[in-house]
Amino acid sequence: MLLRVLNVSKRFRGGYVLEGINLELGKERLAILGAHNSGKSVLLNIMAGICKPTQGKVEIDEGELRKKVAYVPQVPLFDPLLTVKEIVSYVDGLSYLDKVELDRNKRVKDLTLGERKRLSLAISLPFYPSFLLVDEMDQENVDFFSRFISKFKGGVILAHYNTKVTNLCKKVIILSHGKVTYSGRKKGLKYKVIRTNRNVEKRFPDLYVTVAGEVCEVWERSDQRKVEDELDKEGVKYQVIQVEEDEVFLRFYA
Repeated sequence: MLLRVLNVSKRFRGGYVLEGINLELGKERLAILGAHNSGKSVLLNIMAGICKPTQGKVEIDEGELRKKVAYVPQVPLFDPLLTVKEIVSYVDGLSYLDKVELDRNKRVKDLTLGERKRLSLAISLPFYPSFLLVDEMDQENVDFFSRFISKFKGGVILAHYNTKVTNLCKKVIILSHGKVTYSGRKKGLKYKVIRTNRNVEKRFPDLYVTVAGEVCEVWERSDQRKVEDELDKEGVKYQVIQVEEDEVFLRFYA
């Protein structure tokens, strides 16, 4: 089964928050990264069938979109006076409470944010969803969702504001101001900095180069050696520094 986002745009009064988004999700783990207000939550709302796009559409091979997609929002909203048991009873979901590790007698007002997120998941499970969308992986639930995802048979999207969720995913999409700025394997976010006292700014025009005083830094993907090989041929001394994925994300794609 496939979930397809076809040329989706969303416009609010202030302008577009999403523009021309295309993606296809099968039985894979996908991380959607983006700074705050990048459009992540709006995209997940559209994919879950909660709101409609201004342009484009979301398709699923079979079944009803809102039943086949389990959506865990950034801040789930429930009646604070109801108990967990009362909420899941609406969808005949009592048998799933152990799976999401919730106390059935607890009231919503006494739940942590992480517990409310797991309650959102619980009310989707009776429909046997084929896709799981999680908006912001809170620290409380990292271990839980890691275990749950490892057993989940369908496609998964984890949306977050930094790269910590990429350990659970093979593919990454980065959103910036409503547009896709990166789409590919997570290894494409692995970079190194080659630091040298020789000014090589004009030598590598296709790479990101910074110069500060007598120090020149060239950014190159970790799986490439163009810069090092050329500097080795000329006997130029340099230092190689591995860069954190978050720094790469913020520098190039956010």
